[in-house]
Amino acid sequence: MLYPHLPLTLFFCFCLFFSFSYAHYKPPCDCSSAHNNTHENIPTNPGGNSSPAHNNTHENIPTNPGGNSSPAPNNTHENIPTNPGGNSSPPQNNSHEIPSNSSSPPQNNSHEIPTKPGNSFPAHNNSHQFPTNPGNSSPAQDTSTKHNNYIGCFHKVYAFGDSYTDTGNAKLVGGLKVNFTQSTSISAKSKNGLCDGHLVVDFLCDALNLPQLPPFQSTSINFTSGVNFAIAGSTILPKEKFSLQNITNLFWKGIPLNFQTQIDWFNKLKQQMGCTDKSGKSCKAELENALFWIGSVGVSDYARIQGSSLPTRWLTQQSVDQVSRLIEALLGSGAKYIVVQGLPPIGCLPLHISLCPLKAALDHMGCAAAVNTAVMVHNQILQRRLERFRRLNPDCHILYADYWNAYLTIMMNLKKYQFEEAFKPCCGATGGPLNFNLHSLCGSPGTVSCNNPSKFISWDGIHLTEAMNQKVTDLFLNQGFCQPSFSELVKSRSGM
Repeated sequence: MLYPHLPLTLFFCFCLFFSFSYAHYKPPCDCSSAHNNTHENIPTNPGGNSSPAHNNTHENIPTNPGGNSSPAPNNTHENIPTNPGGNSSPPQNNSHEIPSNSSSPPQNNSHEIPTKPGNSFPAHNNSHQFPTNPGNSSPAQDTSTKHNNYIGCFHKVYAFGDSYTDTGNAKLVGGLKVNFTQSTSISAKSKNGLCDGHLVVDFLCDALNLPQLPPFQSTSINFTSGVNFAIAGSTILPKEKFSLQNITNLFWKGIPLNFQTQIDWFNKLKQQMGCTDKSGKSCKAELENALFWIGSVGVSDYARIQGSSLPTRWLTQQSVDQVSRLIEALLGSGAKYIVVQGLPPIGCLPLHISLCPLKAALDHMGCAAAVNTAVMVHNQILQRRLERFRRLNPDCHILYADYWNAYLTIMMNLKKYQFEEAFKPCCGATGGPLNFNLHSLCGSPGTVSCNNPSKFISWDGIHLTEAMNQKVTDLFLNQGFCQPSFSELVKSRSGM
């Protein structure tokens, strides 16, 4: 061999190199153990509970705006998903809210939709026949409003909202299409023509032993027991949005009245009451002993923007901001007792289901997933806003009426609440899986109404039946679906 020691030399060099490399080796960073500072708010399936944990966002809400109803600048930093109902990742949450494993409300955790072991939501049902709970054989619950509990607590009620609360304003101003004003013989007993009877606010007045609230536009009725400012179809969308965007008017002849109109009407009433002094002290004593009921706001708008380029996150923020401006005006006028309704799962209404272009856009209940996700976000932001109002106004009682969970509680237990149909409307176009046609709504030629509306949740595919309104009111007033509870508000009002 020419180089007899070559193998040994190479082996020695290899060992020397390996020893040197190992001495200077640094292992890669273990990312799994590093602290995650991204603060991303990842939704954890808020499902049936729209009440969030407390969010320390930085909203600037004046404690006493003096009744100024002009829109305040929006300084909120609330996280609104860019694509509610979609599967994309949410944007970074600048509020630094740490996501929890549950979205149940901090005050009342009893409102989660009960499902017996093994009885989860069914697979998507294309017929929209929502199954009753087969394991629930208990007798039907008496959900009649308990009048005796609240008689004499309030002598006046002032109501605001949309068609779920309107007792005739839209009809009196001539804003509704003629089909709705004529409607059917069953809905003739409804003052707004958009239901087969009483609304939540009507049952509220029954519980307080007050006459039903007259609409503000009624000129022949006095307002000694309160007044209703709600306008069916009321919108938070500016007029120019209707002309520039592909937005439907639904059941309005033209552009519907803006929600700001209700605040203007309230200020007009204060002038009629003699609230002329700058401080408003002349009528604060009267207003602070009244109950202010703010119905759902945004039900129609979430349907209007379907097919337009308006982002849902923008509408959500605008809707909650509008409610906040109303609350500011009420607090500035002396209001001390305010109940604010959240939105129900309107994605389960035939209106929104029919607007889903693909069945894949429906969730496991057969409801419009994107719409219901937007509603959950709406309710979460609204509750955070109400919590701040409570902190800034500790002497006032501001309740959140949990419409989302009240609705789903009934929907999940049809037999218990004496219903048979969760999706199909009582009144509407015949044919199709839903008996619903957006272009041929209840009251239009060719539409028919059922014989027993009390077995239906939906009246016309957009609004609810009197029976549903009664059950929801009972949950609000007597079953703890207000946060804090309505009974606590009554005790405070009575000085107990």
